[in-house]
Amino acid sequence: SPPLHPAPCGVAPSGMSAVSTNDEACDDGRSVGDDRWFANGVLVQLCGLRDEPRLNGSTGEVVGFDRAAPPNGCYRVRLQATGNVCQVQKRNLLLLPNLFATQVGSIGAASSTGTPVAAPPTPQMPIALVPVGQQPTPPNEPPTKEHVMACRDNVEQNMAMLQGLCDLRQSGEEISRDIMTGMYSRLTTSYDAFNALLEQFTKTCDPDEEVFEAAAMADAFKKCEEHYFRIRSWSEVLLDEVNLTHQIFKSKGVLGAFKDEAAAVVEDISDFATQAIGTEEVVPGPEVVLGPAWGLVSFVQEAVVNWVKEKIADPLKRAWHLLLYGFLMCFIVPLF
Repeated sequence: SPPLHPAPCGVAPSGMSAVSTNDEACDDGRSVGDDRWFANGVLVQLCGLRDEPRLNGSTGEVVGFDRAAPPNGCYRVRLQATGNVCQVQKRNLLLLPNLFATQVGSIGAASSTGTPVAAPPTPQMPIALVPVGQQPTPPNEPPTKEHVMACRDNVEQNMAMLQGLCDLRQSGEEISRDIMTGMYSRLTTSYDAFNALLEQFTKTCDPDEEVFEAAAMADAFKKCEEHYFRIRSWSEVLLDEVNLTHQIFKSKGVLGAFKDEAAAVVEDISDFATQAIGTEEVVPGPEVVLGPAWGLVSFVQEAVVNWVKEKIADPLKRAWHLLLYGFLMCFIVPLF
């Protein structure tokens, strides 16, 4: 099946090359017609495989290239989990952040100064989501500020691409469902990866002003997400819910996902009750200048609705989606 996104989906942000440019490594044909070919030694993740879906999400190292494999040659990838070597087309490979690897000294090394930083894993297929917990992060080597900034840049790039797709659709362009949902999945995955890396960084290092500014991108992400929500179709809503729930189950497991959602709902309800008992006003907000009675009532009603939606309705909605998806996967799908 053809790739759902243009070439930049698996490429590091501008200025951070994740592929080799050594002419001596072109003899095996991997560079023919591809100026962004993968070098030996880079870490990749398999995604979008239809014949072998069980391998989606597996990580491995590029160890060679088979030019004779149809249609345009395949990369040889040694899987980290089993050590087996499999042949995979480039469109089914995503560059992983080779953050902690030492310099690759074999043919195709990406630079003479060390292994460059690649973009975080990003799914090219809607269902082939990359759980944050499976990213290769050795426990003894914390990420650096450069790694955090690289992930930040990748999220910003993904937001710009999704925003561009939304603008194209609003202008009348026909953008397929798979492209829209795939781009949204890619954005949410990179955003989760950034938050996980940022949390790990702040535990070991004192963040400076630049890191604090990177952490404040939540507002921009939310605005981009809301823009996409306004223009997506009902089928895209359903597919997005399936993708996100599938991602949660892969990263946390079914029981872990239900446990986290239940704990979040209980905590939100507890906070709501505590504020209702301890304060005269449940909804905090900016100081209101008294005006006409209808204006004050309207302001309070809107604030109450927004607070209840954010603190109560949304967590309950997520828990219901998890319950429904778990029921479908455990009881309905096996019937077919």
